[in-house]
Amino acid sequence: MATGDAILSFDGTATTVLAQTATLVTANYSTSSTFTVSEFDNSTDLWPMAVATLLLPETFSAAPTVNSSIDLYICERDVGGGTTDVTVPTATLQKGAKYIGSFRPLYATDEDQPLTVTFSLAGVRKATFAIYNGSGASLSYSAGGNSVKVEGFTVTPSA
Repeated sequence: MATGDAILSFDGTATTVLAQTATLVTANYSTSSTFTVSEFDNSTDLWPMAVATLLLPETFSAAPTVNSSIDLYICERDVGGGTTDVTVPTATLQKGAKYIGSFRPLYATDEDQPLTVTFSLAGVRKATFAIYNGSGASLSYSAGGNSVKVEGFTVTPSA
């Protein structure tokens, strides 16, 4: 490796930001009634980038529509250094959540399809996340099931 080549440095521990607790029907956002929502705290490490991984071991109720997606949204917390939080989605309304990427393309099988989205955390100190189920099929639920994990990372030059 030559001096100045880019090196990715990962946090080393992904945070489970969404853990499914009930079935999420198609064309709906995750809410506190379908997922346990955990805050991603970036206020100490200040990672400039992150990768989110969608894990679906519990499968779909039926095969999803080919090339459909499950979309990821961020809801910033403590905006402007204060205590104001972006309004989280309801089951059918996006509200203040900001779209940051899609876990796609889904293919027509009801088996696990782990997918990732890489996105910027620039200026984000704390956040929660939500997903939109655009798969055309319900996300089934059983204990220990579907989740989204986020891990911060940075790019530094090699010495």
